[in-house]
Order: sequence, then C-alpha cells, then structure tokens
Amino acid sequence: MDTGFVLFTNLKISKFMQKYDSIIFDIDGTLWNASKASSNGWNVYLTKKGYHATVKKEDIESVAGCIFEECVKKLLAHINEPLPSLLKNLNHHETEAVKSEGGVFYNKVKELMPRLANKYKLYLVSNCQEWYMNVFFEKSNFKNLFADWDCHGRLKRSKADNIKDIIKRNNLQNPVYIGDTMIDKNASSEAGIDFIHARYGHQKIESEMAFNSFEELAHYLLCQ
Repeated sequence: MDTGFVLFTNLKISKFMQKYDSIIFDIDGTLWNASKASSNGWNVYLTKKGYHATVKKEDIESVAGCIFEECVKKLLAHINEPLPSLLKNLNHHETEAVKSEGGVFYNKVKELMPRLANKYKLYLVSNCQEWYMNVFFEKSNFKNLFADWDCHGRLKRSKADNIKDIIKRNNLQNPVYIGDTMIDKNASSEAGIDFIHARYGHQKIESEMAFNSFEELAHYLLCQ
C-alpha cells in the first residue's frame, strides 16, 4: 500500500488492509459537485418572487448532506412563504437547473469509475431527491456501473437506514461507504461499516482514512 496517497489520523493500518467486497458512494461532494446548478435554480425562483435573498454556490455546499427540507430551512428561514409551497417551488426550479446544467465531475471520476466497477460491486446511497439521482445517472452514463442504489427522496428514510438496506438486500459482507460530510461518517458508523472521507469534497472533518483527490482514492482501492 502506497501511504503517500492516504492521510492517516490515529490509524491502525491493519484495519484498512482488509479487502472490501463492495463500495457504497455518496454523490454530491464525492463524485460530482452540482451546487452551482442548484443555487442557480433557487435564485431563479427567489428573483421571480421578488425576495431579497440570493443563494450562493458556497451556501448550498455548506448544507451538503442534509435532506432538501433541512437545506431550505437552514438557508431560507427568513423567507415569508409557507414551507410546503416554498419547498415545492424551489424543488421545481432546482430540478430544471440541474437537468440543464448538471454537475461538475471531480477529476478522474469519469475515467476511473469503470475500473472500480470491474473490481468491486458499486452502490449509491444519497440524501438527495429521487429526481436528482436520475439526473446524475443521465449526465454520467454510470447507471450500468451500479448494482443498486437508494436515496432519501424515494422512501424518506435516513441515510443509515438506506445503507443498511443496501447491505441487507445485496448480501454485502464487507462494504465501505465513501462520502464527504459528517452526516456520511455518522451514517456509516450507525450502519456498522467503514468510512472513507472524500476530503476533496464539501466538508473537512476528522476521519481515520481520507483522500485529497478522487484519483488518490481510486488508486488506493484499485491496489487492494
């Protein structure tokens, strides 16, 4: 193992020498970043309604990992519109923007994901809405790389519960979850599996194992 790729904090190396049978990925902040498109969609609606509010790309990134309703509550608590209406209208405009603009894939994701799929069973679990998952598949052409997936928008379940369900229905013996937020780390812990931090994503957190780029992460996994 080339430790030059890996950031270790109080790491027992033997823990990570075991081979995983599968990888469960987060999406935003791990495989791509669609925060710019999301903020553009929100701002179209805010401008149309004459609200004195603007949502920046960095604002969307600051609530990465939260479910949609929590994101809206945190960023637009001052907007005087009933929450169900605000959620519906923002969701509509965000959907149109992300469908149109897509996200920015992290460097080497497009090249290295097929290689990872040749070695591991790949899965997706995100707190996104179901439409967002479908747009990601459309923009990436990755759907055939993933054996299964789940998201909060489908059944409104927690990320930890969705990870557990993926593990159970696919009979995974030693999966690892890869994400970029504390929500991801906590969900992995609750599901009882290892976590690898995509340090290049939206949040800098303490983690026993982390990578500064997707390329480093993929090379580590491919060399196991």
